[in-house]
Amino acid sequence: MLSLVERTYGLAPRADWPEIARAAHHELPADASDADLARHLVGRLTIGETYFLRHASHFDVLGRHLAAAGPLARQVVWSAGCASGEEAFSVRVAADRAGVAPGAVQVVGTDVNPAAVARARAGTWSAWSFREAPDWLVASYFEPGPGGFRFA
Repeated sequence: MLSLVERTYGLAPRADWPEIARAAHHELPADASDADLARHLVGRLTIGETYFLRHASHFDVLGRHLAAAGPLARQVVWSAGCASGEEAFSVRVAADRAGVAPGAVQVVGTDVNPAAVARARAGTWSAWSFREAPDWLVASYFEPGPGGFRFA
C-alpha cells in the first residue's frame, strides 16, 4: 500500500510510514478498496499545518508583486499543498490589501489530502486558523458562522 501512495502522490517514504499505515488500515472498513485506503493514508502521512497569513511578510511581498503587474494584468497564483485553504485565502487577502482588483487574480489551491481540500471548500475555519493573524483580518474579511468564521 505504501508503494501505491508513493507512486500515486509522489511522496517520499519516511521511517514511520509502516506504523502510520497499520493504524490507518484499522480505521477503515475491512472491505475498503486500495484507492480508499490510499486516500485515507495520504491524509495521515502529510502534515496539514496551516493558518492565515502564515509567514505574513511573504504575503506582503506577494501582494506587492501582484500589484506591480498593473491593473489590466490577469494573474494566477497556485497554492500547492494548501491543506485546508488558509494560505490560498491569504493570497486573496494579500492581493486585496495591495489594491489588486478582485477579478484580476485567480487563486488555485491544491492538496493531496482530500479531507483537507473538503475543509477548504467548506470555507469555515475555527479560531485556531487565526492564531497568528492580526485583528484586522477577521474584522475585515470574515464573518461569524456555524462552526467558526467564513470568508466574506
